Amino acid sequence: MTIIQNCMIKVVHVVESFGGGVLFFLSNLINGLGEDFRHVVVHGIRESTPPDFTRYFSDNVRFIRWKWTGRQISPLKDLKSSIFLYKVLKNIEFDVVHLHSSKAGFIGRLVSRLLGREMVTLYTPHGLSFLRLDVNKLQRKIYIFLEMLANHFGGIVVACSESEAEELKKRGISAIYVNNGINCTSIGKLVDEEIPEKGKFVVATIGRVTYQKNPYLFNRIAERFANDSQVKFKWIGGGELEYLLKAPNIEVTGWLSHEETLAHAMSIDLYLSTSLWEGLPISGLEVMCLQKPLLLKKVTGNIDLVQHGKNGFLFETEDEAAKYIIRLKSERSLLKVMGKESFTRIQEEFSLNYMLKAYRRLYEKVAGGRSKRTIPH
Repeated sequence: MTIIQNCMIKVVHVVESFGGGVLFFLSNLINGLGEDFRHVVVHGIRESTPPDFTRYFSDNVRFIRWKWTGRQISPLKDLKSSIFLYKVLKNIEFDVVHLHSSKAGFIGRLVSRLLGREMVTLYTPHGLSFLRLDVNKLQRKIYIFLEMLANHFGGIVVACSESEAEELKKRGISAIYVNNGINCTSIGKLVDEEIPEKGKFVVATIGRVTYQKNPYLFNRIAERFANDSQVKFKWIGGGELEYLLKAPNIEVTGWLSHEETLAHAMSIDLYLSTSLWEGLPISGLEVMCLQKPLLLKKVTGNIDLVQHGKNGFLFETEDEAAKYIIRLKSERSLLKVMGKESFTRIQEEFSLNYMLKAYRRLYEKVAGGRSKRTIPH
């Protein structure tokens, strides 16, 4: 094995879905790796991309807007975006290219193969496209085929959770994983003061109101408590499916800054995720930093965060979720115990330091395998 030591490593990050959790994952990764690395971010723009996104990154980052990107498959746009990415990667110097999310993963691995750089290519899905339930079975089969095809282009698949890696292995795709990590100290510094809730038992989620996050189920669960004036539900975020959140006891905050989101999260009693699929949700990690217990739907990504009965509960049905909410509302002491377990679990499994050390070793190993600036290890 070879490894680069005491040399600058240049990493190109390619990301089409540049918003939400992926944005904050990438800023945590880039900012945390320090001065031994230089980064170029080739990125698309989505509705969830903050207009001032560059403020989340250190000054040693160069940004290149990736043209003609889009979430859906579009042969003409995808061809144009592939040509654009080919030209970008051909004309800049790099030691590692790290692809983030499914569309970037397919196009990026194809381009890397064409450039003969597949040996220095990493791909992190951040939520597998073939697990999407907002598309029909045929489309999911197409997504599986595309993942398997892109896997033949080369590169290393690095899932962001153990359960995401297992889903890939089930399809015959070799994958390692590095858990998403978070710095609880920095999260605490972002919160000046919490939003008061006047003694209510607050059950909340964080994120865009999209099909993936399953607002229909969130609303159904809230309706169970419509006649209980002491229970309040809150969706911290906004999105195109807000009209589904019609129960009278739901507050929808709309789009907020990261700091405002965390201020609301500070005052909640229980974090609820009704998601249909995940990679490893950053919002879940953030509320764990704030010492909140979790009530998460039992799906890929979510199952990595919860030790059932210790820092929260996993559920499969609306009835189960309601049962756990009733229990936790009546056992406030259990809320505190589980909240402390959430914080402990972050330190043991999802620390930013662990994530940074793992990626540093991985980048050094991959770059060292194709560089003359190496020594035996």
